[in-house]
Amino acid sequence: NKGDVDRYSTDFTMSMTIPGYGDLETGKSMVSERQLIGKQDGMNVFTEKIEESVFINKIGNDVSPNYDWNALVGVPYEVYINEQGHIDRMEMKTNKELEETLNALMRGAEQQNYYFPFGENAKNISIGESWRVKQDSIVFYAGEGDLECFMFTDSKFTLKKIKIKK
Repeated sequence: NKGDVDRYSTDFTMSMTIPGYGDLETGKSMVSERQLIGKQDGMNVFTEKIEESVFINKIGNDVSPNYDWNALVGVPYEVYINEQGHIDRMEMKTNKELEETLNALMRGAEQQNYYFPFGENAKNISIGESWRVKQDSIVFYAGEGDLECFMFTDSKFTLKKIKIKK
């Protein structure tokens, strides 16, 4: 609903082998606040802010925090969502120098869908049921200035319980 502030928790890990880099693992755990502020150009516009986070990268045996992503904590931004639920664009009113970093974080491997975060098949699901979400030809960049890479995902979700907060 317009004006309501929702809090979301996201945990994500990804590991892969990239020629020339070796084994790469990246992880994020963050709590975000999201508020629908209206419509513009036929898209829903949300304001968001990352409230808490841990962002870590591991290449080979070297582990380090992702300083770029950690710089986004506490900085509000606007997200424009198209009719299919995907990010059309993101804008920052302040800290414009962080927009590229924000795009790398929010348009990452999990390719969040705002209207169907667990896939369009996650409708009328009962506790204990499972469903799969497959995505192909997802564009990502291994690092800033790197070549465009493609990947696919195959995720399996299971509804364990429904928690209604008061």
